[in-house]
Amino acid sequence: MRKIDLKSLGVSQDEVEAALTREPRRGVRRRLVAIRRILAGKSIKQAARAAKATRGSVERWLKQVRRSGLRSLLLDRRRRYPKQEMPADQVQVTRREIAAALKRQLKPQVRLRLVAIDMVLSGQSIGDVAASALVRPNTVKAWLRVVTRDGIMPTLARWEGQDQARPRKLDADAMVLRELAAEEINPRIRKRMLALACVAEGMSPHAASMSMGLNHQAIAARMRRFGKEGIAAFQDRKIAGRPRKLSAAQFHELRLAVLERPEMSYTELCDLVWARFRVRYSLASLARLLKKQLGIVWNAGRFTAAARSHCA
Repeated sequence: MRKIDLKSLGVSQDEVEAALTREPRRGVRRRLVAIRRILAGKSIKQAARAAKATRGSVERWLKQVRRSGLRSLLLDRRRRYPKQEMPADQVQVTRREIAAALKRQLKPQVRLRLVAIDMVLSGQSIGDVAASALVRPNTVKAWLRVVTRDGIMPTLARWEGQDQARPRKLDADAMVLRELAAEEINPRIRKRMLALACVAEGMSPHAASMSMGLNHQAIAARMRRFGKEGIAAFQDRKIAGRPRKLSAAQFHELRLAVLERPEMSYTELCDLVWARFRVRYSLASLARLLKKQLGIVWNAGRFTAAARSHCA
């Protein structure tokens, strides 16, 4: 156990006890509890356990006391926003203004925010509203805070970009991307196209990735590739390894054959692949290939095309 130089702290047990009796804030009391345990001869690990904090936090508090004294622990440096509650009369006026604004043609993200604020003002919980809007609860709180402070019309003007021009997140034709997705048989590529179509229509990359069940970072990387490579950005880059047994044309032929005879078993399908292409697959590999490459799943005793996802 590493010894701590208690003299270098420059505080006594009595000073810490006196500060604890006066301090009502829970976060500050945890810091004082940790220092009190250190002064009592306990280790950093034991002090962290008593204060329900991490060892790193206790070490940081010790450095802070050595540098600036015990008073520095009593300062709460967390960023706080002034709590503003909308009066009842303002709630009714705001909801009327939102209803009037929703009759206009708005950007999708602006409409989403107005609907979310109206839901909160109608009495729904922020958690439920955030889940329906595909955002975090703190995001909804931030929207509500801005509307309470500035009002609907100034906030709406700022959100619509009338005070400053904001660049588009993706310069692409959403209709073209949706047409390409409708013709794509690979479900993974189809989801990428639909996600970028949602972004091109004004949805945020985070909301688009959540609606399509994809990773946000993957969508951001795909957007960067799309700006450089165009449609080729949706395809997987070539990776080192064993080449596929079937070509793209053979994949397409196999998909048509399976959908023409959906009642066949996996064993019959293996025999069909061998008869047509002279290629052997295990049952597990064939099931994985059908699902990931061709978008076909085994359901209720027959092969069916997997349901295609669309933006919410």
